[in-house]
Amino acid sequence: MARYVLSDASPLIGLAIVDGLAWLPALFNEVWIPPSVQREVLPGVGARGELDERAGRAIAAELGIRVTGTAAVIGFAKTHGLIDSAKARFECLHASDFRISADVIQTVLRGVGELS
Repeated sequence: MARYVLSDASPLIGLAIVDGLAWLPALFNEVWIPPSVQREVLPGVGARGELDERAGRAIAAELGIRVTGTAAVIGFAKTHGLIDSAKARFECLHASDFRISADVIQTVLRGVGELS
């Protein structure tokens, strides 16, 4: 099944924190990054601003598009053998200002066999 990604800034920032940007071409057929996100993210990780993630998720849901966040991409990287430990990547994110719900992390860790 072909997988295409349209990313806003937040997942790219999270993946950059855990050295995960290189996973994207291995996991997805195409990755689209709007110019506004490129301007926001590429000059330096940590900048946030013009995009509203909740609004983007709502629009995607209305259009029937599946939304996959940073945590799921970390899980995909684990299941595709790109990383040894998803838990270590989540710990790295936790040490930064990047936040993901503990419930979401537990769901991903359970799904990749790193939490019973």
